[in-house]
Amino acid sequence: MALDLQFGLEEYAGAFALNGEDGALAVSSGRQGRAYVVDAAKLVDAAASGQGDGLASASSALEPDDVDQIAFTVPLPGGSVALTDNTGVLRLYANLDEGEGKELVKANDVMPSSLRASVDGSKLALCRDGKVLVVDVKSGSSLELDTTGTDSSFDPKNAEALAVVDLGSKQLSLYEVSVGSGVDDSTLKSRCSLQIEKTLSQTALEDDNPLFQCAWQPNSGEWLAAPGRPELTLLKREPTDMDWGKSAQGVFPDEDQKALFEGGAVVACAWNAAGTLVATITDQLTSNTAAIWDAATGSTLKVFACDIRVQSLALITHNKGEALVLASKHGALATALVVEPEEEPSLIEDQASESPQKRKIDEDEDEVPIVSRRKKKRIVEDDESVDLSLSPKAENEPSPEDDEIIGDEQLDDPFAGQEPFAPPPEEESIHEEAPVVQTPLIPCQKPFMPSSTIEEDEGAPRYLHWSQKGCVTARAEEGGLEFAFEVEHFAEGLARTKTTRFVDRRDFTVAS
Repeated sequence: MALDLQFGLEEYAGAFALNGEDGALAVSSGRQGRAYVVDAAKLVDAAASGQGDGLASASSALEPDDVDQIAFTVPLPGGSVALTDNTGVLRLYANLDEGEGKELVKANDVMPSSLRASVDGSKLALCRDGKVLVVDVKSGSSLELDTTGTDSSFDPKNAEALAVVDLGSKQLSLYEVSVGSGVDDSTLKSRCSLQIEKTLSQTALEDDNPLFQCAWQPNSGEWLAAPGRPELTLLKREPTDMDWGKSAQGVFPDEDQKALFEGGAVVACAWNAAGTLVATITDQLTSNTAAIWDAATGSTLKVFACDIRVQSLALITHNKGEALVLASKHGALATALVVEPEEEPSLIEDQASESPQKRKIDEDEDEVPIVSRRKKKRIVEDDESVDLSLSPKAENEPSPEDDEIIGDEQLDDPFAGQEPFAPPPEEESIHEEAPVVQTPLIPCQKPFMPSSTIEEDEGAPRYLHWSQKGCVTARAEEGGLEFAFEVEHFAEGLARTKTTRFVDRRDFTVAS
């Protein structure tokens, strides 16, 4: 079952590009002639509430004076920004406040299809009019590859290794490129066919600037996530021969999720900052499907249904939280929380930690109390959620009618009315020693934790896990042949997110 994904009302977003230094997202807005740089923290917070509007107004922006309509914006190390517009010109700006940039590539009056940068920011790859230009940022020299291409991606460990995707020839190529270091040259290292004739919809093929992109795994660069197939395809970083497809590994969805990917093809891939998760967009006849894959296990963590076409995607990381950000063909944003961020520790202002200059103690004054400041958690309203508060709120306090009244006799002697374990000894045998109190044997309560549903209660829910952190319950579906998981996460007594449900076809018994 795919989760619904709602796009906002503001239509300004275009191409995405991540800032490798701080994880911020550069959003190109061709209609407004601006390039917004949105902090990773703001994106993860917005994803926690499922909102995409209002991010542009709260972000810094590059608004150049010498650009017609922005097509792609790429942040570079050190604060500089590379930008290309609808005329195909490529310029370099020293910072977001600069109005005019340094021209690296002249215009050719053709809308570019891709602009990528190497991890160190030394090289740029510009795809326009079916051609691929590799530009050295420092010297400004450029080299045109002897191949056609609609998108490219630099190896994170080698700025001279460039993967090129071409939608027209339906091929994926790996080139070794040398530019700006004396001899400008390119060498084809490997190539493979994408075989997308029957899987890519005609709507995507007829698009003026279709979404079709590959992505290297960050940090290690061990895998290249490639488009074209119905399943997620991973290619080894160093192919053994000219046929790159021999090292390909397909990552297939689970049996109960295959129907969500049938009749479509993966058209775009994006990794998270750690290189552990991959986000993909699957093109289908009338809609797109966004999926989050675990690179280590090959399983899908979440699948989202998009009723409109997607033109950009990114996985944002902040404080160990992961957020999926999408832009529709109309420029509207959608955000979804994939992994919840860690809670920031509370800051305690202790008198002992204050400096003598800041602290003046008057012997006549009362002791200054310790003040605890805790960051407020974002609460997502859910009409279907139930208040499971563990805090002493008034509405959670038991009513006086529910209180159990204990008599004074029970308080004085908790074992009053029970038979003694042994007859009282005679007075002559009594020694002045501390009496030994023996606790009566109380039968243990029946288990109520993992998979402890009583056998007589056929069809009752099974509690696979319960704690103050959350609850995992398996409830019988209609017919009683399958169970559906319900995963609830508690946050200071309130349901933080919607309850997640999925079908259990493997008869799980314990969760954590």
